[in-house]
Amino acid sequence: MPAMNTATRIIKSVEPALAEWERLKQRALKLENEAALKLDPLYERMATLEATIGARLKVGISADGETVAVSQVDCGGAVAEVKDNGCREISAEDFLRAVPTAKRNATFYSCLKVLISPTDKFLPAAVVKKLAKFKHKHSVNVRLKK
Repeated sequence: MPAMNTATRIIKSVEPALAEWERLKQRALKLENEAALKLDPLYERMATLEATIGARLKVGISADGETVAVSQVDCGGAVAEVKDNGCREISAEDFLRAVPTAKRNATFYSCLKVLISPTDKFLPAAVVKKLAKFKHKHSVNVRLKK
């Protein structure tokens, strides 16, 4: 019964804020729709310019991606930057080959991560289900109902 009371209290504490959020969101959507008529052509032109800027800056990136001729252009009120969002990666095969069997302890195995999608093609579904651990990462999404 205490869980029910907790749930009821949570719901009652959230409902007024959610109702106010709904009213504000409805007003905001109306204003956004009105503004969109004026803003859409600007955003379309900005997208075209961004693509042009990106293509021109990418010309200066070496084939191996290690060298960038121009990493930033600043015109005072705006800046275009080349960002490398890549990540370092070692193939599992290379890693296993590099570490002697005698040194493969818990720290070694903590370095390995198995992707579920390829594993589904390699192992039976029941085995994948048994081995896989789901890490929860909760977030709260507030939206209008359609």
